[in-house]
Amino acid sequence: MKGKMLVIVAILLGVVVVFLVNSRFKEYEDKANPVLKVLYKAAADIEPGVTTVQTALGEAKLLQPVKEVPASFANANPDFVDSEIEWAKKLTITRAIRAGDFLRMSHLQALSSAEVVAAIPDGKVLYNIKVDQQTSVGYLVGPGDLVDVYAVSTKPDPGQPGGVAIESPLLASDLLVFAVDATMLTRDGTRARRPGTPYTSVTFAVTTAEHAKLLAAAQRSAKLSLTLKSKKQG
Repeated sequence: MKGKMLVIVAILLGVVVVFLVNSRFKEYEDKANPVLKVLYKAAADIEPGVTTVQTALGEAKLLQPVKEVPASFANANPDFVDSEIEWAKKLTITRAIRAGDFLRMSHLQALSSAEVVAAIPDGKVLYNIKVDQQTSVGYLVGPGDLVDVYAVSTKPDPGQPGGVAIESPLLASDLLVFAVDATMLTRDGTRARRPGTPYTSVTFAVTTAEHAKLLAAAQRSAKLSLTLKSKKQG
């Protein structure tokens, strides 16, 4: 009986030794021939909501493949879109990507209402106005900019050419542009929209007092016009 037990133990030890040897051999083999994947890096800042992954990869060349990336690096960042990119090609890039960043699955997911609310600066509320090329400084105003807002209106004045006088009092200073259309400011400073790209509305982050002034101007049917300011001004 004792002899049989010794034989069984010897067999089990042999199995363990073979397993350990094979495992170590596989480890050396993996190091010598590492598994590689392809990731995709932004060649320039990519605006949200403007292009699909397929277009960014193709004619636009905004996304460049980075080949021979160790699988260990890709697996450590499971949010990266890797070699299995076919599922993503028809999707629109919904979040801004900074040049040099890798394409992530999160770049293809729409912002939630909770994320929008969390991005509103403390003590501020949002107010949206309609704009055109003239009132938005040629569409140069973008998320994160500071602007002054003027209330432009007219009134009869026989002493003026055409019998109309134009008034444009300063309504509010240093308002933070929270978004243009649905493109809002980003936490990392990425330029979320190319300057000069047309849009139809601007959303400000304002205090309650500024909000009241903007509402009052809208009720007077005043046309709101923006001037773009340097962020270095006091």
